[in-house]
Amino acid sequence: QIYQKAPNKLLMVVTGPDGAVTYQGFNGSAGWIKTPTQQRELTSIELAQVKRQADLYKELNLKDQFSNLIVGNNQKVNDRDAYVVVGTNSSKQRERLFFDAETGLLVRRVVFNQTILGLDPVQTDFSDYREVDGVRLPFTITISSLDNNHNGQTRTFLQIKQNVAVDDAKFEPPPK
Repeated sequence: QIYQKAPNKLLMVVTGPDGAVTYQGFNGSAGWIKTPTQQRELTSIELAQVKRQADLYKELNLKDQFSNLIVGNNQKVNDRDAYVVVGTNSSKQRERLFFDAETGLLVRRVVFNQTILGLDPVQTDFSDYREVDGVRLPFTITISSLDNNHNGQTRTFLQIKQNVAVDDAKFEPPPK
């Protein structure tokens, strides 16, 4: 389950195959994680990542995220033509955005993270777009990376609800 509240609050509740539940939250300034065995604040690297995830309007405000954008060569994404836009984000990371040539929807976003060994691309694919309250949203989001320290993940949403009231307390770390 994922809860988001504008502009930048996020709570992810992940239930593992063994039934263990992990919570990861961001209240707009502080990030935390609670597993069955520990509770702690996020590291600076984890916090930067969750801040990007928590930005509810990230895919809508692309021009505000980049110091420059240029149109690259068209490419295929899943056998469909895509326009490619290349830029440098506010964190000085190179990114490539792939928009379906027919629908105009964002179908892939690749961020190049600098590591000791060079650039590590983190690829996010957006698919299975469906209309929810007049807006087309991806019901499947797949994140993958070459770096073995980042586990790939696929988020498949059964239901997306918009404009549901969510109490701010939901994003605060639970008492220890």
